[in-house]
Amino acid sequence: MKRSRKLHTLYSLVFSLMSLLIIGIVISVAGWQSSQNLREESGTALVVTAETMGDQLDQHMWAHYGEVEILAQLEPFRNPENITRTRELINQFKETFPMFSWIGLTDREGTVIAATDEILEGASIAERPVYQEAQQQPFIGDVHEAVLLAELLPNPTGEVMQFVDISLPLSAQTPSPVLATHLSWEWARGVEEQVMAPLAADKGIELFVVSGRDQLILLGPQQWIGKRMPFTVQQLSDDSALWGQDEWEGEGEYVTAVIKTDGYLDYEGLDWTIIARQPTEIAFQPSNELIRNLLLIGSLLALLAGAFGWLFANRLMRPIRELSLAADKLRSGEREAIPVQQGIAEFESLSLSLNNMVERLKDTHQQLGTMEQVASRDFLTGLPNRRALESLKRGVTPESKYVFYLDLDGFKEVNDTLGHHSGDELLIQLAERVKAFLVENDFVARIGGDEFVFITEGTLSQVEEKARHLMKKITEPYELEGQLAKVGVSAGGQEWKSNVPLENVLAEADAALYQVKESGKNDLRFFIPTSH
Repeated sequence: MKRSRKLHTLYSLVFSLMSLLIIGIVISVAGWQSSQNLREESGTALVVTAETMGDQLDQHMWAHYGEVEILAQLEPFRNPENITRTRELINQFKETFPMFSWIGLTDREGTVIAATDEILEGASIAERPVYQEAQQQPFIGDVHEAVLLAELLPNPTGEVMQFVDISLPLSAQTPSPVLATHLSWEWARGVEEQVMAPLAADKGIELFVVSGRDQLILLGPQQWIGKRMPFTVQQLSDDSALWGQDEWEGEGEYVTAVIKTDGYLDYEGLDWTIIARQPTEIAFQPSNELIRNLLLIGSLLALLAGAFGWLFANRLMRPIRELSLAADKLRSGEREAIPVQQGIAEFESLSLSLNNMVERLKDTHQQLGTMEQVASRDFLTGLPNRRALESLKRGVTPESKYVFYLDLDGFKEVNDTLGHHSGDELLIQLAERVKAFLVENDFVARIGGDEFVFITEGTLSQVEEKARHLMKKITEPYELEGQLAKVGVSAGGQEWKSNVPLENVLAEADAALYQVKESGKNDLRFFIPTSH
């Protein structure tokens, strides 16, 4: 008996120590990996914020350039015979777009002949870049302080006024009259607020805009305006790294993301650098909390494992044999229930859990079938997708089957004019019409953006009538966000004979569809083999 008790004690200690070791390793690995992932997510989130700020700035600059370009096309600016009318248009433009602090029209020599509120009229700006740089081509200048306008424009805040120049030549001759504008840099703060609005106020994220010309900070915390980027941040930018962990000259350690703007559409951009920073204690707070929680959980689990190991050794062999026997029967195919072990809560819980696991495995098998069905459905419309179509068997039923390849006419115009959201809504409504139209043994799949396959049974005249009826349903108007939109349908059809691969039939139906497209669209045509 004494020897037996020693073996029991030894087994309990080994079990407890092994449990402690395994839990410690798992917690350490999981904690390290999760911490790294959370830190990567924090850095990536800052990169996204910086990219969003850069994209918004470039898009706004493109839009403001377009506004000036439209203004320059007006006749009073091309042929300013009526200066009063030209001045009225300038003031109306400023009222509509108040972010333009000053708009002026010069003559060929650079003298302002019409301007916002007559400011600088009669003065020469011939030496200013806003005139000189716009002699040959449109000019967009980087942010600069006001020179001529500093004391002439209202400045309720008292801060140093900064502008972005946008100017355009008004003739092909040199020197050329110029339409010159000063875009107040204050609009950039509105963009910053728009980008920051979705972020929680306690995240401590700050944004910087750095000039591409002289690397001075144009936008950011007040204490940084007009200064250069810290050397460590400059290195991060030079290394083409998207984000890193840097010390900011006496302000502490920050997670810092750096991106460069590259313009938008035909606006080439001013090569600004966008910086997003966040204090490391805030950025990595989820990671630090995770590590603390894992350590706490690991400690609790280790204590529970030690206690469980000691108790488990008392009644280990008999329950294990019973469970092993039941498991062998399950493995051999017998539908044997796992015996519930009475007397020890842990073994009772284990046996019940194994029973639940067996039931869940059965449920999982059923769910796999459900997932297979989901994978065969188009996520937008709920119609079968290309995968479902490819899984169809060959036409072996006694009924005649026909395959129609349908393509929407005018769907791109709906996307272009009303937006992709409206295009998606049209497809959803179309799918509902199609589902209501289908009868037994009919099949419709969405296989592309606006491409569908319709398979039905019947005689040639029956299926043609049915297909045209379906096309008519599809072409009825759709109500999209208060507007009516219509699309057409072109279709090509082919009979699906027994033992003919579906892909062959689809190719012939597609060829017939191509003929419809070539001959004017909005029609149905069956495939006719070409003679050799």
